[in-house]
Amino acid sequence: MDFSAPSVCQDLKEKHDQCFFRWYAKDFLAGKATTIECNEEWVAYQQCIKKRLKAIDDPTVSDAINPPSERKKIDKK
Repeated sequence: MDFSAPSVCQDLKEKHDQCFFRWYAKDFLAGKATTIECNEEWVAYQQCIKKRLKAIDDPTVSDAINPPSERKKIDKK
């Protein structure tokens, strides 16, 4: 996958959105929701976005993904 392409994660976003809005309308609004659905789709989309942001290779974006305060915690381990 070319993570430098702006639309690389679009398909995953659409899959998550379809799943989420179906669950929201069918279960959540009807008061039948006992769990939050679509976690698999969310994780796949989130991982794609993180890879996309890393591919941008901009220090500002890098700090947003992995803030300096978090880097210190990781470095101490």
